[in-house]
Amino acid sequence: MYVGRIVSVAKTKDGKLCAMYRVSSNSFPNRHAVEVERGIAIVPKPGHEDDIMKNPYIAYNCLRISQDGQYAIATNGSHTDPITEKIDAGMNMRDALVSGLFGMDYEHDHLGTPRIASVINIKTGEAALGTVREDALHVTRIKLE
Repeated sequence: MYVGRIVSVAKTKDGKLCAMYRVSSNSFPNRHAVEVERGIAIVPKPGHEDDIMKNPYIAYNCLRISQDGQYAIATNGSHTDPITEKIDAGMNMRDALVSGLFGMDYEHDHLGTPRIASVINIKTGEAALGTVREDALHVTRIKLE
């Protein structure tokens, strides 16, 4: 199992909420984060666009803000979008994470990369973190302090 990606939620010492993601890759290191409307996407660097044909898991939105601005969703893959869409449709954080992770499953690459996802309710300060891997699905609420 590959564990080179990090998803995190936190509250800083000065009380600000944050959702974080770090991409790591030995196989496809030629990627970077770019701002997109209401989020951040991981895409190949110029000159490496053909890498997407070699591995479908290397380009995705890693951070999105819900349409009403109440939620921040950070993940390590393409499950960001379905989770955000479920929240935008009115689903609560926990159920959106469970549904999105279960529906997408772990990445069926040669490393069995787990999918990791987090959601922060910006208005209430509540958060949830979930993972799906070959042998488990786990979602938990987190009180940020």
